[in-house]
Amino acid sequence: RTIGQYLLEEVKGRIIFVELLSRGDVFRTKDICPPRCDANGKPLPSFMPSINEVNTAMRDNMSRLTRKYRGRISTVNCNHAFAPDEASMARREEVNTALMPDSLHPNADGHHVLAQCVMKCVEKEDGICAPVVAP
Repeated sequence: RTIGQYLLEEVKGRIIFVELLSRGDVFRTKDICPPRCDANGKPLPSFMPSINEVNTAMRDNMSRLTRKYRGRISTVNCNHAFAPDEASMARREEVNTALMPDSLHPNADGHHVLAQCVMKCVEKEDGICAPVVAP
């Protein structure tokens, strides 16, 4: 039983899963190769393919819960809020380092931006921000 399933069974509220945020600490990809390597056995050039894979798997796995708990489970992806600004792009960074100085963890301003993103989902009248679509 998943955490989401447990919560949906035990409480009457809604669950909003926040998808994994982008990360730009590319220098760490060498630490996970192997097993996470490109086709030539070299470290991946970015964490984004792995992050997208996890977020997709999370949405796919939650779709079965959506059938049973329709309207009570949503996801929100706030990656757009952490997209690199011009200064970060000029340095070839994958995230806005003004919001994620270490390219991984949001700072105080980053947490504020994340909270605003999540609150847009929470405050929607219909209670659905990015529903998990049941097949």
